[in-house]
Amino acid sequence: MQKAAGEAKPLKQKDVGLLSEMRKPTNQAAKLRQTAKDFEAVFLFQMLKQMRSSVQKEDLFHGGMGEDMFTEMMDEELSKKMAGREGVGIAEMLYEQLSRQFNIEDVPDGEGLSAVPEATRSAQDMMQRLRQAEAEMRATSASGLTPEL
Repeated sequence: MQKAAGEAKPLKQKDVGLLSEMRKPTNQAAKLRQTAKDFEAVFLFQMLKQMRSSVQKEDLFHGGMGEDMFTEMMDEELSKKMAGREGVGIAEMLYEQLSRQFNIEDVPDGEGLSAVPEATRSAQDMMQRLRQAEAEMRATSASGLTPEL
């Protein structure tokens, strides 16, 4: 049985990996920025892991090995989310230092990604406008003037 020319093929496991490939950085600056964020995520994960190990566990309420595995996976995802947002600043410092050291031209955060969905671009634009509005509000409150609404 032959398929029609425009008929879609069913997704295979290897095709799903291609979707994540589309979000990978396309230039050196974006790759460096992503690597710096990944490093910050690893650092934050180790920090969370050490913090949890300092808390005494009660035998009565502790869930055993299953809880330990779940907590570790949760900490890993939490560290990725923390680094993906503003993080603690390690990624930005690493990026600035390494880009100067290797003469990599600066690319604003979020640029240099191929095939970023339009919704993501809209969200990035909105975040940019919110940051500008916040900066204007801070400048206005610092000058003692009341903002016009």
